[in-house]
Amino acid sequence: MKIVATGDIHYDLIRSQSEHEAFLRFIGNLHGEKPDLLVVAGDTVSLGSSKMEECLHYFGSIAPARLMVFGNHDYWSTNSDTFRHLEIM
Repeated sequence: MKIVATGDIHYDLIRSQSEHEAFLRFIGNLHGEKPDLLVVAGDTVSLGSSKMEECLHYFGSIAPARLMVFGNHDYWSTNSDTFRHLEIM
């Protein structure tokens, strides 16, 4: 079984086209590994971000099985949307 793991993505802090292209290369590299399991170990976004769903979309087809762990930034929401984050995950 091949497992790939990542964390501390803070997707909403990607500010430029070159940073987004680097992120997409990273996603491509994960796909290229052909893992059986993907683990996303928290801090997918920063505080109260509405970009969590967009970010997780990129990880949807990397592995047939996926595990996501809440990070402190996923949990501490400034917009009172912590439960929305749980629904998305």
